[in-house]
Amino acid sequence: MVARPQRLKHITRLIAGGTVMNQRELARQLAARGIETTQATLSRDLAEIGVLKSAAGYRLPSNGAQPPIQSESDATRPGLSMAVRRLLVSVQHAGTLAVIHTPPGQASALAIEMDRVELPGKIGTIAGDDCILVACTSSASAKALTHRLQHLSDSASKGAPPRTAVNGKRAARSRASR
Repeated sequence: MVARPQRLKHITRLIAGGTVMNQRELARQLAARGIETTQATLSRDLAEIGVLKSAAGYRLPSNGAQPPIQSESDATRPGLSMAVRRLLVSVQHAGTLAVIHTPPGQASALAIEMDRVELPGKIGTIAGDDCILVACTSSASAKALTHRLQHLSDSASKGAPPRTAVNGKRAARSRASR
């Protein structure tokens, strides 16, 4: 088993040295170097390094620095607040999950910001193209997280239509209303 600092160094080199399109490809490249890891570990590693995802694949932050994960107990960190205001389309809870919709291609960016803070009850995030599933410890924590994200979003755009989903369907919202 490779130590975490070495794994992070390998990930950084792979991304800097070529085109890595997704976590599956990154896991294969690491495995070829004798480094076995899980998807959850890769997600945490990518967030810690500050890796950005674009249509051209993963890329390192432009300044080359590795931003530390900030451990804050509330969701008022500027990066998360800005990302929620900019990227949240709708949010609802479903059992122990918070289901978050973003514009196409933006789920990963919001999930990374969510992973950088300690949100009470959050176990982990899974991001697709325009949807994030946040696993929570209980239905109550999923509901609280949903309300917290909604509050962050609404605080930026007073008077804008609500963005919570109703009856399992996304709430329509115009970008012009911001």
